[in-house]
Amino acid sequence: MDMVIVGQGPIYIGDYDQTTYKVKNEVAIGCGNRVLSLSLTRETSEIKESCSGSRLTLMEYETSKEGTIRLEMQEFDENMLAMALYGTAATVSGSAVTGETMPTMAVNGFYHTKYPDISAVTIKDSDNVTPATLVLNTDYEISHAKYGRIKILDLAAYTQPFKIDYTYAGHENIKPFSISNAIKAIRFDGISTADNTRVRVLLPRIAFSPTDEFNFLGEEATTLAIEGKLLMANTPTADPVLGQFGNIEILKAA
Repeated sequence: MDMVIVGQGPIYIGDYDQTTYKVKNEVAIGCGNRVLSLSLTRETSEIKESCSGSRLTLMEYETSKEGTIRLEMQEFDENMLAMALYGTAATVSGSAVTGETMPTMAVNGFYHTKYPDISAVTIKDSDNVTPATLVLNTDYEISHAKYGRIKILDLAAYTQPFKIDYTYAGHENIKPFSISNAIKAIRFDGISTADNTRVRVLLPRIAFSPTDEFNFLGEEATTLAIEGKLLMANTPTADPVLGQFGNIEILKAA
């Protein structure tokens, strides 16, 4: 079947179960994908003949083979970002903080609270007898509540360190390099917009490496790029469809 590939289509990520031979926990990773490329390499060694005196190649044999995949996204969720940073994403429930100690502050200095998205802020000094309460918009201002950013305007005669009470909203938290590996399955339900050829790709076990670069600041949409090495997967004995490194199914045009 001849084809022209100008690929589009959704990409899913999940976990390959080496006992049931099925992918579980599949989720779509977003539609702002730019690259899904597969690279295969094969290493060989040669045996040279010794009869002619020219050391001609008598035989070539395979010593290793491997494959890598590269995925570039401009739309992604916190779980994909966490995986690319070799971390985990966790939901932090909203709550209240009492008596968070601020460092020694100077006028016009900024302090970011431990948790973001704050409200109901009260700041007191450390007077041992009668702690004084700082006055909002006179002694301090909430520079940006979403970031938990406080600016000190006037130290007056207050005793430092200041203690801050506040509530914060729920949010997602990512801790980079908090996992030791990220092995995932990739599935692509593709269609060529040139001739409507459809392909279904499954790569069951990919050992992803941390992203080599992630730009938090820029004038264009940030691209999240991750690469991974294909790992051999357990497959059913003599399975006619699924190979140890996956399979690519080419479907007839609709």
